Amino acid sequence: MPALLVKRENNEEELFVIDKDVVTLGRNHPLSGIVNDIDLPDRTVSRRHARVVLDGGLYFIEDLGSENRVFVNDRPIRRVPLADGDAIIIGQYMLVFQSKQVKTVDPEGFLVGPLDLCKTMDLNYLILQRLSNLLITVTSVKDFLRAAMDLILQSVRARSGVILLRNPDGSYQEVASSAMKAPWSRSMVAHAVQNRRSILTGEEFSVSDTMMSRSVQSALCAPLVHEGEVLGAIYLEGSQDGQFSEDGLIILTVIANQIASGIEKAALNEKLYREVLRRKNLERFMSPRVAERIAQDCSSQEELALRTEKLTATILFADIQGFTLLSERLDAEEIAQLLTRYFTLMTEVLFRWEGTLDKYLGDGLLAIFGAPFQCDDHALRAVRCALEMLDQQQRLLGSLPADQRFAIRIGVNTGEVVAGYLGSPQRMEYTVLGEPVVVAYRLQSLADPGTVYLGRPTYELVKGAFDVTYVDRIRTPKGQREIEVYRLAPSLDATSPARQG
Repeated sequence: MPALLVKRENNEEELFVIDKDVVTLGRNHPLSGIVNDIDLPDRTVSRRHARVVLDGGLYFIEDLGSENRVFVNDRPIRRVPLADGDAIIIGQYMLVFQSKQVKTVDPEGFLVGPLDLCKTMDLNYLILQRLSNLLITVTSVKDFLRAAMDLILQSVRARSGVILLRNPDGSYQEVASSAMKAPWSRSMVAHAVQNRRSILTGEEFSVSDTMMSRSVQSALCAPLVHEGEVLGAIYLEGSQDGQFSEDGLIILTVIANQIASGIEKAALNEKLYREVLRRKNLERFMSPRVAERIAQDCSSQEELALRTEKLTATILFADIQGFTLLSERLDAEEIAQLLTRYFTLMTEVLFRWEGTLDKYLGDGLLAIFGAPFQCDDHALRAVRCALEMLDQQQRLLGSLPADQRFAIRIGVNTGEVVAGYLGSPQRMEYTVLGEPVVVAYRLQSLADPGTVYLGRPTYELVKGAFDVTYVDRIRTPKGQREIEVYRLAPSLDATSPARQG
């Protein structure tokens, strides 16, 4: 079994056999309940500093976000595979990884038999397999290349290294490196890219004076070429003459080819991830069908545009009557739990009728029907949604204790509004503006508990489908004209989309 040789103070050594898949390293803190498999009592060591994990037949060392980092063979790392003899530095402690058995990969991808450590190609097979596995898990090109950089340095031992991507103007951007500012030779990269083949310092390309001033004695460079297009390059430096051989050049070329092919797949993963994330965010505010249509619109345009349009829509305001008194009876946690249950029910109803959730307003909500995509029956959908909200709220009351019960009021109004994505490029929301919105809010505030009030425009669009009673005339918020108010009577045949065919 593999082991970690821990070198402690006074040259004391302790051998820790790795007999499980995950081994934690850090500074124990019993009062906090933190006990690691390997205790490193040094104030520069974090309580949860690092861990060694078995993954795909290979042991990896991972930095768990420690303040003072983890170093393997004098290089700071995030996550790298371990090879026999690797020196791990954590705080003042050195740990040496000892691998007595390593496994190799057969053509079918299964792990079999012991590995002769002199056959380093077996380790490279594992690294190439790991590169393929990265494409399944990473969701961005940069994450893929950063993880690939760690694997490259494990396969081709180098003092420093960098992965460069080529910009449209021919310049390069550093997307992954072994250090914050890893140096690289522009002339060597240009030579490799121009000739579209990997090069090793020696007969074809000599170490430049600038490279020698950095104590560079050997360097490797492999272009990233995919389908005839140069995407960038991998560049490695060593401090010893002859540190890199032709075998290392071949290995780097194979890895570069796989990375070049992987960049396209990682870019696709990134795009799909953005689309999934965008759709999940949209589905918080809209029915899945509407969210899908907006996601398709976003996909074709790459991003949402800050734009508005005039359209006719129906606005629904729902509010809890006497919420202030309810808040005085209950503590904050009880109020939060109650609102969560209530809003979950109301939002589910809203989405069933394909309404758009504009926003939550304390104990109320604002919803839109007929936007962002128009439908001829937006007023009908809004009224049916309001009726089902009343029905579901009554069902909820049956499961609540007496001191948590409440009534709701709903106002529905139709008219021409300005709708669209408003805000800033950093944060935007889909919303509506206009007098019909203000009137809907006014109708909700006038409604009796447990009722729905309609404005005249909504009434004209749904009359004959529901039992509606004339209430009164009220002045518009600006007081320039009067509008008629109607009360909607609950109707058992209009509480579910399924019952409406």
